[in-house]
Amino acid sequence: MTSAGGETNLRAGIHTGKMIFTVLGAVAELARNLIVEGVRAGLRHAQAKGKRLGRPKKSVDPTEIKSSRAAGASRRTFARKLGISVAPVFAGAQGS
Repeated sequence: MTSAGGETNLRAGIHTGKMIFTVLGAVAELARNLIVEGVRAGLRHAQAKGKRLGRPKKSVDPTEIKSSRAAGASRRTFARKLGISVAPVFAGAQGS
């Protein structure tokens, strides 16, 4: 910004820019809070209707694990055969 005398007047630009960024930041924060509030309200509504939230649990029959282990298969091989991770296989083995 230059004044009539040809001097550069940066102060007005700096303060105006600060104000604009402050206002834009406040608007962005408000928008984010509105989104979070809407998502939480939707989750509460779904829970109130009895909807189960989250990823479904994978259960493995402990007798299947025992028979697979008796046949010489590792837990990892058994998990790959079922298309699951090793953790539910270990959890199923602990449950038996």
